[in-house]
Amino acid sequence: MKFDFSVFPIRNRAFSEQPMTILDPEPKSALGAIIEMALIETGNPTAREYWQQSQLRNLLKHVSQRSTFWKKRIGGKKPSDIELASLPILTRLDVRNQVTTEGSLLRASDGIPVRSHATSGSTGTPVQFYFSSINGQYNAVRSNAQFFMEGLDVSFNRTRIKPAGGALRNGFTVQESPSYMGPLAPLIKSGTNKHIEYLNPDFKKLLKELKRKRASAK
Repeated sequence: MKFDFSVFPIRNRAFSEQPMTILDPEPKSALGAIIEMALIETGNPTAREYWQQSQLRNLLKHVSQRSTFWKKRIGGKKPSDIELASLPILTRLDVRNQVTTEGSLLRASDGIPVRSHATSGSTGTPVQFYFSSINGQYNAVRSNAQFFMEGLDVSFNRTRIKPAGGALRNGFTVQESPSYMGPLAPLIKSGTNKHIEYLNPDFKKLLKELKRKRASAK
């Protein structure tokens, strides 16, 4: 596997000005996370399977220590003895019961922010659940890693559009930023990033907004 960054538009002032330093801490950490992601997804499959099994054991150990619900489902088995396929199927009712009786299994002392969310309820009653900030960090790293693993062109502008929630009643909102590379923005120049949320919009105006800045950043 060859690492070649010549296809990525590295910024002229991307590298650190500090002595004996190549990258500043934030882009260095982000680039390291992307390399880790590429290693997991494209590396030796036996090594990846071992890592997955280790993380499953860590997860089962965590929930068995903090959740009566999960301790009962595991049935007194050691995390190292459990295969994922052997666990009972988790139903919507199971999730609701666990969230109602126990809440989040991450505590404030863990130092990991937690948020609540819910399904749309399109197939029945919405199901509430909790997720940590690690989920968002993973998604961001995974999104940027795709550019590296597939050699995608980062010069194109990106637009994300989704139905709005909250206070918006009619129309749409637009948020723009000069890059979608996150912590890698000081290192790699990309196209612009646009995020649109809509609810009962004027579709002619929405289409006009979508057509704006369609060209690449080249």
